[in-house]
Amino acid sequence: DVARQKAEELAHRAGASEVKVQVKRKDQILRDKSGSEEEIFLGTEVIATAVGRPRMRAETAPSRGSTRS
Repeated sequence: DVARQKAEELAHRAGASEVKVQVKRKDQILRDKSGSEEEIFLGTEVIATAVGRPRMRAETAPSRGSTRS
């Protein structure tokens, strides 16, 4: 699932750990009110929400080239 993977990747890049992703899909369909069974597909909206706790310093890899005094 592309939306789930992208949301998780972005959450990790933003500094989250233990990421949980929720994906919602909403199809937009136009139905004929005249009683026929015809439907017209207009599009799909996919919303992926990722949440996670902030990554602690011990969980992050040390930066290359950084020195602490």
